[in-house]
Amino acid sequence: MALEKLKFFFTAFLFLLFTIPTFASEAKDINIQGLKRTKPHIIEDIVRKNSAPSEIINELQKTQLFSDVDVSTTDSAINITVQEKFSIIPVPFAFAQSDNWGGGLILLDNNAFGIMDKAAIGGFVTKESWRLLAQYNHIQTRDAFCGWYTSINGGKSTTKLRDEDSDLLLEYDSCNLT
Repeated sequence: MALEKLKFFFTAFLFLLFTIPTFASEAKDINIQGLKRTKPHIIEDIVRKNSAPSEIINELQKTQLFSDVDVSTTDSAINITVQEKFSIIPVPFAFAQSDNWGGGLILLDNNAFGIMDKAAIGGFVTKESWRLLAQYNHIQTRDAFCGWYTSINGGKSTTKLRDEDSDLLLEYDSCNLT
């Protein structure tokens, strides 16, 4: 039994002895150029999970953060040049009905804080109400145990109840925050 354990540990030692230089030769510097908002670790994580330049390009394009990606390798480094897309998108809207009107603006950020998180903030007004809202979605990354989502919205509205002759029966204001 002791001889079997010795053989096992000796085999494991030889395996590690021959594989450590292999891993050391695979390690390359990662040089990244062109980042403005995105944090470097976002790209570094993708590079560590993919070895071929074509795989790295495909994975970086899947993030939808970059309009142009170039990857080249040397014996000692992986060189990445990116062109970031504008990640803040304004979404204006308006409407009109026979007895009401409204409009507003929401700003969407597809790369909040440079870590691929999603954020939105905005609001709208109508003839009888207004509302503000904000939301944040943190994706799961190497630094986070899990992803999470939070949102908040609040506003004020006036409700008017009328009878069939359009006479005002009841009018009240309500405010809420959720």
